[in-house]
Formats: sequence, structure tokens, C-alpha cells
Amino acid sequence: MSDRHTVREDRLEGQVIYVLRDEATRAEAKVLPTVGANCFAYAVEIAGRRIEVLESPPDLQTLAERASGFGFPILFPFPNRVRAGRFTFEGKTYQMDAAFGGNAIHGFVHTRPWKVAASRTTDGASLTLRFDSADHPDVVRQFPFPFRAEATYTLQEGALTLSFKGENVGGSSMPAGYGVHPYFRAPLLPDGDPAQCRVQAPVRKIWELKDLLPTGRLTPAEGDFDLRAGKPLAGSKFDAVFTDVVPDPDGLLRCVLTDRGAGVELVVASEGPFREIVVYTPPGRASICFEPYTCTTDAFNLQPQGIDAGLIVLKPGEALTGTVRVIPQKL
Repeated sequence: MSDRHTVREDRLEGQVIYVLRDEATRAEAKVLPTVGANCFAYAVEIAGRRIEVLESPPDLQTLAERASGFGFPILFPFPNRVRAGRFTFEGKTYQMDAAFGGNAIHGFVHTRPWKVAASRTTDGASLTLRFDSADHPDVVRQFPFPFRAEATYTLQEGALTLSFKGENVGGSSMPAGYGVHPYFRAPLLPDGDPAQCRVQAPVRKIWELKDLLPTGRLTPAEGDFDLRAGKPLAGSKFDAVFTDVVPDPDGLLRCVLTDRGAGVELVVASEGPFREIVVYTPPGRASICFEPYTCTTDAFNLQPQGIDAGLIVLKPGEALTGTVRVIPQKL
């Protein structure tokens, strides 16, 4: 067992949580298995100050009631909305529950319990959790494509990494998309100034939306939506699905929140088949979301229309994987 890295089971508000610690950087992450394996808190010490990186829920009951609203929600087998919860795949039409504004939203794994599979402390503090759709009859009813998901959180050198795998374990092909919806504090300090913050994302186009669903039309990410060189956070409001992303030479997609007031740069680096990035500023809240997706909103319906929406079709035994790393560092 490492003296530097620890993973321990704890209790909070009557719930079992897991706490990952990196003593050298005083970094800490907390995971709630029963609500989507959500990493609902993540903090690190930089230049002697504690930085709460994620916007945590006020309490765990609030997280249970709004599982996609705080922390680090995992979105599978589709991110964002599916129009009316209905889609056709390989000639057959499927109907999912459409309780969110008349649409299905964010897949099935972010609201339901996961099982803790393993932990380790030899190379960072890591916790692995698993989800099997066969354990959830209400999921099977809506989405009769058997799948398993595995998520591993690793805290190392003060950075938090989420490694994900979603596998088709059925006997036929399965439509799939993956994304995450982390909420980052912006500004990073409670008394921070938004005027000291900038946001940057490597995006060149934006999906035209109607009622928060893509029309299929793409437009250049210009003006207020040109985030390649960075934009001030103060006065900015985003709820946009960007695409035509530009990876760095090492293949990673990097979104950046720069908070000069806190003296911290927060980098969100994604690796995998990610091709969309949602940037969202929750109304009335001091936070911002950088959400890497493997497909756009409503890809289940756009792709059959001949629109390149990023839908992934997993054959039996195939898996969709992706890694998202959150790196807070001193400016």
C-alpha cells in the first residue's frame, strides 16, 4: 500500500462514498457509486490554497434528484438528448422514456447505481466501478441492447483521470455514444472575479439548434462562439454543441479555463473518438462545463437521415473507450 496514495470507503449523509487521496499534492476526489459513479467532489492544493475544482452538489440528496447537474456525470449509451426518446435502428423502432422536456437525455448510467470492482494505490489512487445493463430491468425495457460499462477514476500528481469503456455484450449490433458532463467552478475561488477568467476550446463549427436539438445544419464558430483563442468568461453564456474539433499535435483535445485571480490554469484533456464538445454555463451558477462527446445530440435520429452525427455502431464484443483528464496547474 502506498503512503502517498490512498483509497478508502467512508460514509456521508448515510451513503457509502469512496475517497481518493494524493497526500503529496493534497488532492482529494470523492465518488458516490449509487448515483452514476459520480465523482461529486475534487479538490487540490495549489500555491498553498485549496482549490475546489468541481462544483459539488449542496448535498447527496440533491445529486440523486438531479444526477446530471453536479460533479462529473457519465453519459452512456448516448449523451444529451434523443428526440421524443424514439429512434430507429436497423429497421426497428425503439421507444425510451422521454421525461425530460419530452425527450430522453444522457443515457442510463448517470442516475443508477454502479458496483465497485477494484481499487489500487500503486500508481496513483484508483477506483474502478462497473455497470451491467442486465441488472436494471427498466434499462432493458427501454434499450434492449445488452451492455456493460467500466469507469476508473485515478488521482495522480494532483490530476484526475476518468477512463471509460462501454462494451456491447449482446448478440447483435448496438448504437452508441459516450460523453461526460463535468461542472467546473468558474471562478475557481469562492470570492473570485469572472473578469479574471478566460475559456478556450479547440472548435471550428457549431451545430444549429432548435429547442436544444440539432437541425443538422453546421455553421462556423465565429464571434461570441469563436473559442480557439479564448474568450472572457465574464458576460459569456454558453449552451452550445461544437464540432470540427482540432486536436493538439499529441492527439489530445484540450479545453482550458484560465483563472488569473486564482493563479490557476485548468486543462481538460480528452483522448478517444471525441468529435463534439459541449460548452455550457449553467444559469445563475459560478461554473462552466466542458463536455467531450463522441457524437452530437440526437445522433440516434440524425445519422439515419444521412447526417454525419458521429453515431458509433458497436458489433458484438466491441467497446467504445475514452479518457478525460482534468489537470489543475499553477500559472
